[in-house]
Amino acid sequence: MARPKAVTIGVEDGLSAALARELSPDYSSTLAARSADKMQALIEEAGAQMVLLDATKGKAIFRKRRSKP
Repeated sequence: MARPKAVTIGVEDGLSAALARELSPDYSSTLAARSADKMQALIEEAGAQMVLLDATKGKAIFRKRRSKP
């Protein structure tokens, strides 16, 4: 059975990273942030996918969502 999906937006070192770690055992996670540098270790630790986007720009989120199948 496939794991449910979780998306965490604005991933940095604080609360969002803690949330991503908490969800990773039970969810297929996608982490979104402006900088790949800040996410790389967490991506590897959580076994998550990475999406680069600036969540302060609403149109960027809409474009990412529309580009998914």
